[in-house]
Amino acid sequence: MQVTQREVTTPDGWKLRALDIEPDTPARALVVAGHAMMVDGRTFWRPDRPSLAGTLARAGLRVLVADLRGHGKSGPRAEDGGNWSYDQLVADTEVWRDLADQLAPGLPIFWLSHSLFGHTSLAWFGQHPERQPDAFVALAVNAWNRRFERNPAIWLLKSCMMRASRLAAERNGRLPARRMRMGNHDEALDYWRDLTRMAATAWQSRTGVDYLAGLPRITTPILCVFSDGDRVFTRPAEGVAFTDSLPNRQLLVLGKQCEIKALAGIVPGHMGMATDLTAEPLWQYVAAWFLHRLA
Repeated sequence: MQVTQREVTTPDGWKLRALDIEPDTPARALVVAGHAMMVDGRTFWRPDRPSLAGTLARAGLRVLVADLRGHGKSGPRAEDGGNWSYDQLVADTEVWRDLADQLAPGLPIFWLSHSLFGHTSLAWFGQHPERQPDAFVALAVNAWNRRFERNPAIWLLKSCMMRASRLAAERNGRLPARRMRMGNHDEALDYWRDLTRMAATAWQSRTGVDYLAGLPRITTPILCVFSDGDRVFTRPAEGVAFTDSLPNRQLLVLGKQCEIKALAGIVPGHMGMATDLTAEPLWQYVAAWFLHRLA
């Protein structure tokens, strides 16, 4: 595999960086892979151990592992004074899509998202369905809102978590996720204000764009993966409710009800889908699912 650092500048001047991982054989498609909040692209790619991006590359897929705005090498990070909004992350989807088209003209473009990158990408593709990818895998993707969480006890817990984290963010000028041992990246104050606002009201932009209303416009095949081991951040019932309006959705819930023999016994937590070595059969399933879309 050949690994190259890529850089692209957003319309508002932010430098976004990604690792371009090319397989040893001619690539059959390009996969844009984006991570969850409070982490970076290392959740997808580690040269010293098996990884999701490595699994895809060995299957003949070229993988663009993105560091989202304010994360990894796409600084400045929040702890270094960087600040950004949720809507800016949504808008960055266009930048990643443009870069993919430039790097691999003529190849199918696939999308692989974990948590944050999933709902920001869905928000943008719902407003620009003409740019949607050829296939989409969404790992543990949802947006926190009372509309999707039907368990009163879990919603009470989430509400308390959001209120406490908002206070911490306001007090520190950013969410101190590293100090709170929630991840290896702090999150920007404006982003966290947006996240808590949307949890209390609706999944909408600052200007009132209804992101949820755009989901029925996304007609590409989407594999939505949830896990019984994800007990708070994206519980399967919540994720199913969030993605229910996607017209070409395929559900995969890991746990006792999973009927796919190769995935039996795999019940990763929220981050484990992308980082836990026991999830390697899932990574292989994702690679096979993408390749099947080519057929």
